[in-house]
Amino acid sequence: MSLPYHYVNVLTGTKACKVIEEAGELVNIMKKAQRSLFVFGPQALKLSLNDKPVINYGVAIARALNSATVATAHTKKMLLRLGVVPDSSYDLIEIINHLKDPNWQGVKKEGNHDLILFLGIRTDMANQGLSTLKHFAKHLKTLTLCKFVFPQASYSLPNLKDKKWAQILEELVQGLGGVVPEAVAEETGVEEVEAKVGFSVDIGPQYEGEAIRKEDFYIEFAGPKHKFKGELLTLRSEEEVEDEKIQIIGKDIKDFEEGSTNPLFIKIDVAGSQLEKDMEPVFERRIHMYCNYIEGFWHISQRDEIWLRIHKESFKKGLNSLEEVGRILIMLFKNELPIIDKIQVTFITQPEIVEKETLEARKVYKARDDRLKGITEEEVDEFYGCTLCQSFAPTHVCVITPERVALCGAINWFDGRAAYRIDPEGPQFAVKKGELIDKERFIYSGVNEIFQKKSLGTVTSVCLHSALESPHTSCGCFQAICFYIPEVDGFGVVTRDFPGETVVGVKFSTMAGEASGGRQKEGYVGMAVLYMRSPKFLKADGGLKRVVWMPKRVKEQIKDILEEQGLDDKIATEEDVKNVDELSEFLKKVKHPWATSE
Repeated sequence: MSLPYHYVNVLTGTKACKVIEEAGELVNIMKKAQRSLFVFGPQALKLSLNDKPVINYGVAIARALNSATVATAHTKKMLLRLGVVPDSSYDLIEIINHLKDPNWQGVKKEGNHDLILFLGIRTDMANQGLSTLKHFAKHLKTLTLCKFVFPQASYSLPNLKDKKWAQILEELVQGLGGVVPEAVAEETGVEEVEAKVGFSVDIGPQYEGEAIRKEDFYIEFAGPKHKFKGELLTLRSEEEVEDEKIQIIGKDIKDFEEGSTNPLFIKIDVAGSQLEKDMEPVFERRIHMYCNYIEGFWHISQRDEIWLRIHKESFKKGLNSLEEVGRILIMLFKNELPIIDKIQVTFITQPEIVEKETLEARKVYKARDDRLKGITEEEVDEFYGCTLCQSFAPTHVCVITPERVALCGAINWFDGRAAYRIDPEGPQFAVKKGELIDKERFIYSGVNEIFQKKSLGTVTSVCLHSALESPHTSCGCFQAICFYIPEVDGFGVVTRDFPGETVVGVKFSTMAGEASGGRQKEGYVGMAVLYMRSPKFLKADGGLKRVVWMPKRVKEQIKDILEEQGLDDKIATEEDVKNVDELSEFLKKVKHPWATSE
């Protein structure tokens, strides 16, 4: 009996995979498929059989079947060297999300696939993905060609020694009438690829969602301890960008003391004949995604709210320079976004320069956000959605409207539209708003449909502008949390960089644990600070006039809108009150409009 490589999360229900050891039986299954899809994982680069990288066997099988192909992680470069142009490049989470949709038209737009072949996917990631397809994609079958049994697959090889594994793959290629391409020394061998790339840690989407606790980080950058930090991607002319240049201004990772927290600003400049200015924030948000592809490297939030950590184990492996992080980012940007012709990366850790760059970047952020002024939800037919944070929050779907910016604050309606046009199959997508089912609570049929689909049925109804009834799900990258204070029947707002306890006696981190993960938590909703400027801000619950407490720094950020509504001196901060009893007295004293029912 073949036992699973992992003993957790492998419950198979009433039916486990069919374990097949005979190559002939596998050949028959493959030949019956009408639209097969071969998914190449990064482990196929690392392993070799008979002096050939395992990926060579996958290429032979895909060619013999005339199968569509998907490159995940950093396999695309090797596939190109072997003469295979992948039909698509996705991370594993993205391709699983597409495959479970019965209406998806496949990587060739010819209809969804009926047989999915996996080779080189990390075992724990594969088990999770296969389980998703098993339970939510009844329209397809899955077949794994790795050396371990995968209980959640439709068909799987047993646990094998390398000699037997090589024999089965050879017989499989022969049975299909294919030929295994030779590994060309000094050009296509695994050693050459790893030497050229030269990364000290592994890279791939399997590391998304990896948390690094305080006791486990070697050093951290930015975060709530630093007022100035940020990241900015800018479109430049071809002449202004020195391709693949990496610059570090200030100390490098290895120069800092272990356990320290340090300032950081990341500047990325790109150029390309097909690039447009509207693409800047879309590409900028990919910094978050690609940083989290790095083993032992943690990145959350965006813009001037970033927070990064490096694990002690990754530092020991050699991840001791921002230069390596820059090379990884350049590789991923170019592989995943081929319309970028040139790219250069600058890391700044010198405090006075970080401050200068942050202040300049904030002007850019504001200019991007100001484009939306005057556009309402009623005027458009489509909203946009984003699932970039599903690696941290599996059931989270961010719906972005002209009057509701993404929770992270980095993607507005224009950005969502640009991202969808760049990559219609990517993590940002169009959302037909559909019928306005409830005008008072802002419930749209199209929004409900997309939540039900993308959350695997976990979330079925969402009030776009409420924190109390069927609130929008919250990820983990939100800028702020709006929380209900029952003692005064009002709302408080706290941002990630607020270090102390809120008026209800808990810190942001504790509250984030309650609100995040893609759940609907009545009384809590993650949000961007900019959302408070929207005329529809929590309109179903009373809007801005129901907010009774926020940090002084946040109050200063939206001072103009508070003054416009006569609320500037009515909302308490940490300097005014320390607990809900004091808050109640403060609201009576200043005659807050919500407390006095005005």
